[in-house]
Amino acid sequence: MLSVKNIVKDYSLGKANVVHVLKGLNIDFREHEFVSVLGPSGCGKTTLLNIIGGLDTCSSGEIVVDGVSTSDYSASDWDNYRNKKIGFVFQAYNLIPHLNVVRNVEIPLIMAGVKKAECRKRAVDVLKTVGLEEQIHKKPLQLSGGQMQRVALARALVTNPDIILADEPTGALDNESSVVVMDLLKKVADDRLVIMVTHNDLLAEKYSTRIINLDGGVVYGDSNPFVPSEPGSDAEAVAETETVPSDENVTNEAVEAETVTADETVEPVTADEAVEPVTADEAVETVTADETVEPVTADETAEKGEEKATDKPKAKKKKSKLSFLTAIELSFRNLISKKVRTALTSFAGSIGIIGILLVLAFSEGVGGYIEGLEEGSLSMYPITVEQTQLDYLSMIQKLQTGGMDDRESYPDTDEIYTKVVIGGLLKDFLTKLSAKNDLKSFKSYLEENFDETLGYVKYDYGVKINAYAHDPKDDKSYMKTEPFTDVMKSTLEKMGIVSNSMIDMMMPFTETMSSWGELMDNQKLLESSYELIGSSKWPSPEIYEDPENPGKYIAEVMIFTDEKNQLNDYFLFMLGLVSESDLGVVLGGDTELLNQTYSLEKLLSLEYFVLAQTDYYDKQEGDETWKQTVQTEKSVEFVNSRYSLKAKVVGVARPKKGASAVMMGSPLGYHSSLSTWLMNYINNSEIVKEQRNAATYDADGKLVQSRNVVTGQPIYYASNQNEALSDLGVTDMSTPKRIRIYANSFENKQKITQFIDEYNLSVGGEKSSKAIKYSDSLSSIMNFVNTISDIITKALIGFSSVSLVVSSIMIAVIIYTSVLERRKEVGILRSVGARKGDVVTIFMSESGMLGLFAGLIGAFIAWIITIPINVLIANETGIQYLANLTWYHALAMILVSFGLSMVAGIIPAFIGAKQDPAVSLRTE
Repeated sequence: MLSVKNIVKDYSLGKANVVHVLKGLNIDFREHEFVSVLGPSGCGKTTLLNIIGGLDTCSSGEIVVDGVSTSDYSASDWDNYRNKKIGFVFQAYNLIPHLNVVRNVEIPLIMAGVKKAECRKRAVDVLKTVGLEEQIHKKPLQLSGGQMQRVALARALVTNPDIILADEPTGALDNESSVVVMDLLKKVADDRLVIMVTHNDLLAEKYSTRIINLDGGVVYGDSNPFVPSEPGSDAEAVAETETVPSDENVTNEAVEAETVTADETVEPVTADEAVEPVTADEAVETVTADETVEPVTADETAEKGEEKATDKPKAKKKKSKLSFLTAIELSFRNLISKKVRTALTSFAGSIGIIGILLVLAFSEGVGGYIEGLEEGSLSMYPITVEQTQLDYLSMIQKLQTGGMDDRESYPDTDEIYTKVVIGGLLKDFLTKLSAKNDLKSFKSYLEENFDETLGYVKYDYGVKINAYAHDPKDDKSYMKTEPFTDVMKSTLEKMGIVSNSMIDMMMPFTETMSSWGELMDNQKLLESSYELIGSSKWPSPEIYEDPENPGKYIAEVMIFTDEKNQLNDYFLFMLGLVSESDLGVVLGGDTELLNQTYSLEKLLSLEYFVLAQTDYYDKQEGDETWKQTVQTEKSVEFVNSRYSLKAKVVGVARPKKGASAVMMGSPLGYHSSLSTWLMNYINNSEIVKEQRNAATYDADGKLVQSRNVVTGQPIYYASNQNEALSDLGVTDMSTPKRIRIYANSFENKQKITQFIDEYNLSVGGEKSSKAIKYSDSLSSIMNFVNTISDIITKALIGFSSVSLVVSSIMIAVIIYTSVLERRKEVGILRSVGARKGDVVTIFMSESGMLGLFAGLIGAFIAWIITIPINVLIANETGIQYLANLTWYHALAMILVSFGLSMVAGIIPAFIGAKQDPAVSLRTE
């Protein structure tokens, strides 16, 4: 069964110093006998045992098992050999301390690929055999020395190996425990080969069937040498097999090699029950999940011989392999056994994760806050298309960075160049000024294709609403509901403290602070964005005749507040709630005048008298020109006699809670029908008709001559004719002067820009003269803000990432420390068949779990920290949830922590896998 042939083992201690431990040993062993190897320390006993068990290699010679030489074994073959053929019993027990008894015994079966339920059953059975069925859930350190050695024996027996190798099994035991262990070994030797190394001559004499004496690396005594021709030898077994006809039944009793159980004793094998030789393909038997190791009978031997003769294919032998889940369990139990170190390491590793997650949380929260500001600014910064589109931001940028980009910095020349700034800016300005947007075509495209769920479109035809309200402090006069900047300008002029520079500063704000704003035409969208307050109602788009004043008309309008029912204080002047004359008092410091509360009934009682541009002109009989009324139009007599339309407030509304409403930039909202009514009214006025009739055209439709009916001056150009009509408020319904597109969300704003891009493609692309140029100042502003935010975020993440690198190095050191601490465990696993790859998997699992723990701890602590941070920020600034830790950021950083830890564990894991198993088992 087992032959040691010419085994030589040398240890090199340097180039010129070689220790010869084994010097050409030749020993043949029987299939079942109890062999004791005696000899002084250093004679090579343990080395011989390790070579037979595959834990060590010989310098020369070979081991022959079942007639097959192991000289050509690969690393995986040796692993499989140790798992299936060999069972080790060590002097130091070599149990894994963080696993309980039954789990220690199961390890070889797990390596063999046996299913979990079968593992547990067989492990418990063999523990019953050695008398430890009551101790299966205890840890090794909770057992006595004798009990631990019996656990080690149970582990050696659980796979039903052919060979048991016992290295000083009683060396650390008392006499009573030694007897128990030796009795078990002797019983085991009844049906398999047991080779025991010992210094105890008395035990060897009492229990062994054969004693081999070693000294100086050679055999100098063998009490019962194996003779190849003796009954039970391989030669005799082969001869007997050849004499059996292939068609006859074998009547001799089969040789049994059964697993030792609690209920059975192992019967000795007689010479007549010899086992047939095992072929090269059958040298290493596989223990599967569904099979136990059954005895090989003579009939089965004959059948195997017939299979070989007919060259039938054989199933591929299953290699021993540690399951991934078992690797995780071993690593997890080891980490749990060192709770404090694991906790401290995981916490230290989490510091970098905490830092990055807090940065990401602030980045997410600030991004959301910026997005909220952006959403709230959509009504103030719509996408605007003008008849002549000028991109002021682009022009300012050119003013700052203008010049020749193709010139090199610090040129090696003494020539001085001109940096073209104003010249390029003027050229660009004039080019854009001459380029006109075709708003007529674009308006038609919008009306046919625009998706109203994205927002709404407002067409500005240049209709001026001249509206008057009763002056709260003077019943005999009205005050004009002008933009607040106009009111302030007028007041400052009266106070004598206004300058042209101040007027210029106010101009950009005039439109954003206008009194009147056109409502969206989509009533459904309007109602989904705003809610009425109290007994208010939505204004009707219909313009109807005033029943109390025939020939006069009424348009319904409404007032808009914010979500807190508040009106901006400067709106009070625009609505006629505070007299224009009080502005001087306010500018003088008496701001309490603006801090008022108004009832809903008060607001619903407001009405405004609207005059068209043409209402300011008169022509007396006999006059050739029309005269514009002098600036006394705020008198009650003038307004009452000239107004054509009255606007009545019928409702007050505020944004709905949670609605992504496009806020009205003006306090008063009116339907587009009001603008349409005024345009038609102006076009049908006498002065406009006269101005149009004054023009004469040739056959080609070209203007020949006209005159300005207000100034009396002749007009020779069509542009001047149009200008004269425009001064009278004439507009063209098909050609707006400005188009504003309001998005109801930032996402929809992007879709609107795509819509415009699609229009430009349909007319020939961006370079086409018909392409629409638009301004989107909000995007320009927010892109700048977001760029700054991104730069700051990336910089902070970069700084925080340094701690991740440090923590990864720390984890690598911890895993290397674990490798040094678990060297004996590595040796134990290798002795029961674990591969180098299995060892790598164990330490990589441990490294990955440390990273996973660090990531989880980091995510949890970061989330906890955001709670008080948000409370403090909210108390100081009123901004809610500025630190917003999202689940996907937390998950991403947990995965990053896990990945970095896995990388950090690679080198220590491979160092652990390269450990010599024989050396590892001697580690304390």
